[in-house]
Amino acid sequence: MSRRQIERLFRYELECSPVRYYRELRLERARLLLTQSTMLIVDIAVACGFISASHFSKCYREANGTSPQEARRTRLRQSPHPVKSDPPIANVRLPRKIFVEAA
Repeated sequence: MSRRQIERLFRYELECSPVRYYRELRLERARLLLTQSTMLIVDIAVACGFISASHFSKCYREANGTSPQEARRTRLRQSPHPVKSDPPIANVRLPRKIFVEAA
């Protein structure tokens, strides 16, 4: 399959580009780590594939309307005892159809 065909299928099935979908997965994982772990924000940024904490913060704010620091503060006000284990993997929206092309 060509790159363009894959992009078309993503748009048709998931209504977004492959790059955007992957970024949303990374941001969802980061949100879970922020709210359910005690990891440093810079460590979360690196663990989720962002090049720097500032880039992560910018992307997180655009996606969630709040900074990572504010998200963590909100979590701390709601629960005085953060979960220290790894959070579950985020739910992933699966495509409606699976296309298989014989070689």
